[in-house]
Amino acid sequence: RIRQRKLEGEAAEAVRVRSINARLTEEIRVRKETERQLREMQDELILTSRLAALGKMSAAIVHEVNQPVSAIRNFASSGLLLLSGKRIDEAGETLSQIKAMTDRLAVITSELLVFSRKPVTRRQRVDIHQAIERLARQFTPELEGGGIALVNRLHPSPILISGSEVRFEQLIGNLLRNAIDACGDVKEPEIEILTRVEGETCVLVIADNGSGIPEGIRSQLFDPFFTTKPVGSGVGLGLALCYAIADEAGGRIQVENRPAGGARFTVQLPLATTKEREAELV
Repeated sequence: RIRQRKLEGEAAEAVRVRSINARLTEEIRVRKETERQLREMQDELILTSRLAALGKMSAAIVHEVNQPVSAIRNFASSGLLLLSGKRIDEAGETLSQIKAMTDRLAVITSELLVFSRKPVTRRQRVDIHQAIERLARQFTPELEGGGIALVNRLHPSPILISGSEVRFEQLIGNLLRNAIDACGDVKEPEIEILTRVEGETCVLVIADNGSGIPEGIRSQLFDPFFTTKPVGSGVGLGLALCYAIADEAGGRIQVENRPAGGARFTVQLPLATTKEREAELV
């Protein structure tokens, strides 16, 4: 009887183990199927997001490129008529307009190329104050034309950072361009540029007294192709470009509204190391 009970107990245990194994096998099958479905859904979401981004990008590019291309076509036709009529001076003005349109196309394509380029591998010492001064001179006609006061509050000593001089000028230039646009409807427009050193970090602040940034769109400001400007006034890559340049240099960029009105962009960039201050990196 003892042996019989032992055999019956072993049989019952075997049945229980087989039942547990069957349940585990089914759970494993269900989990694998769930993982497969999740991967498929993830792939579909990635494809959908890529298609959405591609559609948005294509629409923005087509619109921005179509305008100058149409203008070039019209100006070229007008130029041919003026040349056939020996109206050389007017033809020259038309050619100047065509050049302006091609410059506009160059700006659009150069901004788009930034997102397909690899990060800068060759770095150099850059004096951020010299970059600011060059850009201030470049924007002088627009500042004076808009009656905008430019206030420089720069650190008393040169501030050296490491990276691409051209990229840093693009960053500062885009922030200045946005500040100028933001001051369009202000009675006494003013833009302030401030630099300071905090530990091993260069802090660049560009602030304006314009209308500021609506809270609902602040989180989207650095997204590619997002713009609040009227149709035809921008492709929405300026601030995305600034974000990419700051990130490439190992820094970051933030934006906030000023209590007195307007927006304040703060860029933090690592200072050049001691070795970089002595010589350019190869």
